[in-house]
Amino acid sequence: AAAVSGVYRRAGRDVAALASRLAAAQAAGLAAAHSVRLARGDLCALAERLDIVAGCRLLPDIRGVPGTEPEKDPGPRA
Repeated sequence: AAAVSGVYRRAGRDVAALASRLAAAQAAGLAAAHSVRLARGDLCALAERLDIVAGCRLLPDIRGVPGTEPEKDPGPRA
């Protein structure tokens, strides 16, 4: 009877430890999901602002203006 009681006690501790780990993993998952939602909101807001700037006719067009091309990479230096 004592052996069976010990087995149940150990199993109970194992289940409690697993439940604790599961709760911690769930909390981490919720925190990550929240961060992703915030980042997505920020990116959507940025995309809207970029669309506004790109569509604004009051700003000068800097695309294709001579002298605005990025410098070409000369390659690896010896």
